[in-house]
Amino acid sequence: MSEVKTLDHPPRTIKLVMKAVCVLLKVEPIVKRNSKGEYKPSYWKAAIGPEVLGNPSLPEVLARYPRDQLT
Repeated sequence: MSEVKTLDHPPRTIKLVMKAVCVLLKVEPIVKRNSKGEYKPSYWKAAIGPEVLGNPSLPEVLARYPRDQLT
């Protein structure tokens, strides 16, 4: 997990998985401005924050996630 967190430009697949984790954990994306001046949500920036990859108990949180309640 710490190796994934250090990636500056992660592969698309890793970004997609981390977006899914953020959605499951109800972590809002961080809105950032791109080079064209457009505002875009960044789940990757949110994922490397303290609530997801910065959380040392993330494996336990995911293991205890109520999978039966997914819609």
